[in-house]
Amino acid sequence: MKRIEVPNRIIDILPTYLKNYGGDGVLFSYKCKGEWLSYSGKIFSQLVDNLSINLINRRLNKHDHIAIVSSNNPEWNIIDFAVQQIGSVVVPIYPNISHTEFSYIVEHSAVKMIFIENYRLYLKYKDIIDNFIDNENVIFIKDSGMQNSLDQMLKTDNIGNKAICLEKIRESVKPQDTATILYTSGTSGIPKGVALTHENIMCNIDAYLHRFPVIKVALSYLPLTHILERSTQYTRIVSGVSIYYNENVGTIMRDIVDVNPGSFSTIPRVMEKIYSYIIKTVNAQKGFKKRLSLWAINLANKYDVTKKNNGFIYSIKLGLAKHLVLNKIKKSVLGKNIEFVSLGGAAAQPMLVRFFTAMGVSLFEGYGLTETSPVISICGNDAIKIGTVGKPCENIDVKISDIDSEIMVKGPSVIKSYYNNDRLNMTSFTKDGYFRTGDKGYIDTEGYLVLSGRIKEIFKTSMGKYICPSA
Repeated sequence: MKRIEVPNRIIDILPTYLKNYGGDGVLFSYKCKGEWLSYSGKIFSQLVDNLSINLINRRLNKHDHIAIVSSNNPEWNIIDFAVQQIGSVVVPIYPNISHTEFSYIVEHSAVKMIFIENYRLYLKYKDIIDNFIDNENVIFIKDSGMQNSLDQMLKTDNIGNKAICLEKIRESVKPQDTATILYTSGTSGIPKGVALTHENIMCNIDAYLHRFPVIKVALSYLPLTHILERSTQYTRIVSGVSIYYNENVGTIMRDIVDVNPGSFSTIPRVMEKIYSYIIKTVNAQKGFKKRLSLWAINLANKYDVTKKNNGFIYSIKLGLAKHLVLNKIKKSVLGKNIEFVSLGGAAAQPMLVRFFTAMGVSLFEGYGLTETSPVISICGNDAIKIGTVGKPCENIDVKISDIDSEIMVKGPSVIKSYYNNDRLNMTSFTKDGYFRTGDKGYIDTEGYLVLSGRIKEIFKTSMGKYICPSA
């Protein structure tokens, strides 16, 4: 299969999409009052250009920092691309962080403009926003009736000469320019500004993209504020995938069946809940139907994902189990088109990997950090091994410390430095340029990366939350 073309700047993703897939298909879709509303690639790209032109008109310049404070929606993506097209830097901020963290990020990053979801959210951080940002640079994403609304900035007249100006600015953006600054505390303490370039992110996408099956539709619900989902979105657009946003956290399972995606990204806890729902549903059955369903589930739980062939007898049994039970379960909880689920944030239970893979849904575990854009290693296609986080990307050099088994990495997707933080820059890299991940691990005899703990007595739950036992 021909390798998918991956540009070296984020701002070239949309032109690449239009060239390869045309502009009439669904690029983004979201649910509003029970109906799915969509943006075609052509319309989405035009809105991005309109916003870029209005940002230029408001005298936003290359390297200015612009914040987005919002839950997931297509407008988030419009802002993201539009800001980067003029060489400015996107600073995503979680809409539910503490006032202390919010204040630190806005001040430390010197945000010049902020796109905020609605007036209600603005009131939550009003004292901070008003202290650091001019009123005319506070833009409301969803409240179209406000004086400064995104809806107004998506409209533009006499675009001809302005489009020429935009194109000149686009040409000045270099792959080595900072595209985004993401603030992450990781474990605890003052947030760290992770400055990622266009090249960081796009090199990472180019390294892991070919490890996944090609799909047509994906469901998205993990926060775009995190680099994992944002990078995944870029990957999907480059691959010509239609992206559907689920309505809210409580409707994930309903929206999965409604959209019938080929894939989605999640954390292990969600797959645990889906598995628990399946078991609960089966246990509510009676008689022969219940016994048959439990037999099929127990058989699936014994599947060996490392083998292409689990043996003739087992394969016959599994084929029967799929026909009678597992295919129906799969369709009812994950839709008829699901091929794989990408897992991040924490390790998945081996049983989950065996069960869903036997059912025909591969669980691809991976490992990475915001500082690595984010993927260091990942399972995919024929490279799955339970208990590991896959094989490192080809352009990532992984080295294990002889002293404490710390995983250290070097490569084009690894940050060059933290933003405005000399202390961290001094302590986070080795003398020969490797980034210290803070995680312990080793590479096994087959080339798979295995995580074995944290350098600082800290571990993650299946929800991806950091816990310190001594705290």
